[in-house]
Amino acid sequence: MFERVVKKASECLHTVAAVGLAVMFVGVMVDVIQRTLGIGLMGIQEFIEMLDVWVCYLAIPFLLRARKHIRVDLVTSHLSPERQRHLRLVTDIVSAIACLVILWWSIGWISNSYSLGRQTMLLGMYYWVWQIGFSVGILFFALEAIFEVIALVKKGNPPSLADLGNTPTSQTPLNHGDSFEKIVEEKM
Repeated sequence: MFERVVKKASECLHTVAAVGLAVMFVGVMVDVIQRTLGIGLMGIQEFIEMLDVWVCYLAIPFLLRARKHIRVDLVTSHLSPERQRHLRLVTDIVSAIACLVILWWSIGWISNSYSLGRQTMLLGMYYWVWQIGFSVGILFFALEAIFEVIALVKKGNPPSLADLGNTPTSQTPLNHGDSFEKIVEEKM
């Protein structure tokens, strides 16, 4: 039950991050056009920088569940499936612990910003509002890592979106020099 709530929350956070990315795109385009015309809109860059924190950290939990995060498998691809599972178990445990430590630290960070009333220079936005996005993303990242550890211990390898064939790497290994056309042709 709790895992389903976390999964839904991770999906919602991912959607918020996607909307934030769209807002950032529009903001950058407006900024570029205005600079070209010699018009400056004060604070747009500051707003985009703050929104960047939310976009990055709110997307992480969903990406972990979907196994769409950046992963270097140069070494692990040569390991047996059982050793890969053990390595994933260790890295997920370390990730969860690191996230919980960072979360603990970030609560003090937010509390400090709130009590001092820290604001951005141009727009006067409170820092703690933007810092909450970081902490929420780290919290849900830790929860997703913990659920993955539980799944690895219970069942072996937890299912992911990648296992369902949603990524080209799940079925088609990419070799250096492969062209996009060749990869598409092999998938068809």
